[in-house]
Amino acid sequence: MQGFLKRTLALSSLLVLPLISLDATARRLSRYRRDYQSLEFRQCAADLIRVGLAVEQTKAACAMALEPTDLSNCVVGIALTPVSAQNALYSCFRVRRPVELAQCVVDIHRDVLAPKFAEGAMLNDVALSTLDHCRRSLLPLRYSACVVGLSGELTTLDPQNAIATCITAEDFPREIYTPAPNNTLGTDS
Repeated sequence: MQGFLKRTLALSSLLVLPLISLDATARRLSRYRRDYQSLEFRQCAADLIRVGLAVEQTKAACAMALEPTDLSNCVVGIALTPVSAQNALYSCFRVRRPVELAQCVVDIHRDVLAPKFAEGAMLNDVALSTLDHCRRSLLPLRYSACVVGLSGELTTLDPQNAIATCITAEDFPREIYTPAPNNTLGTDS
């Protein structure tokens, strides 16, 4: 009887201990399973108010954001360009990578739009187009690198054309990549 109890306790400890350590590891490593700090929400609210958003919008946006500081950093970054804080908040709230969205818009504005356009309606229209295209891109940093790179090397390329060209890029553009016909069996002519 004593041997049976020892074996039972040994087997149960072998089964329970890995589960306890797995749970502790998962809690430590996950980005979203952590203790939320009120400071994150305070920082979000302060940043959004500072860029000129209404209290009601600020309250709703910060409360619904999964990562409030990422949302506010996105809005503050985009607000440094001619894009309004309202449009920035709308776009930052709708993307999975808000910090990358802000970096995309700022990079294109700083390296492409600001040198080519003076302040005015044309710059505002292109800045809004840039925000929309960065938001639609699945990889905003790659997209901004494409626009900045093409505009830097091809100096005659219009910024709007670079913005449109980079958003339509595919992994295998059909105009460049044409697979060779399967001629291994000798059936294709």
